[in-house]
Amino acid sequence: FAGGLGYASQISGIGTDNLPVTTIDRLGLSPSFLKLHLEGGELAALQEATETLKRCRPLVALTSYHNDLGLWRLPLWLRETLPDYQLLMRLHSWVGTGAVIYAIPEERLGAEAP
Repeated sequence: FAGGLGYASQISGIGTDNLPVTTIDRLGLSPSFLKLHLEGGELAALQEATETLKRCRPLVALTSYHNDLGLWRLPLWLRETLPDYQLLMRLHSWVGTGAVIYAIPEERLGAEAP
């Protein structure tokens, strides 16, 4: 991890900080909502959460502004892996530093909150 860089901090091969990690699938949880803000590691985390995503069909919110993967690879992977999810994108702050992709299962579109 390349930390201490403010908005530029991210998971990187040139970083000097080592952090222990696991995958979402290995946690064995059943989430109804999944939020990922991983400083550029969102795609890798999603790829290791495929079983959980398909089994639980959670709402997903993930940041997409840390690197170029977030702008095209994240939506492409979501579209290919979860074709019956609706994808939305919103900029929550100026200059794109708050870009979030929302993935919503079709069966939950327009659903009333419990």
